[in-house]
Amino acid sequence: DSLTALELRNALAQHTGLTLSPALIFDHPTLGALAHHLLTQLTTTNPVASPVRTTITAGADEPIAVVGMACRFPGGIDSAAGLWQVVSG
Repeated sequence: DSLTALELRNALAQHTGLTLSPALIFDHPTLGALAHHLLTQLTTTNPVASPVRTTITAGADEPIAVVGMACRFPGGIDSAAGLWQVVSG
């Protein structure tokens, strides 16, 4: 019913930080369609900032390792696991 759809929309908006249409559930009536819509909104609302170029000089005999992975989405989602948890319910 409409009330349940609005409650679900409100919960999704709260968890994702997105502004969602009152007709969200009716516009995307299957779980797959809803998940796809939310993922698209989460990944396109805040474009990734351009990387900053930095030059670091190290001695020839110093070992160097560059390791890292990061993401940040609305709603406080700051990991791939967190995004999957929101999308998968």
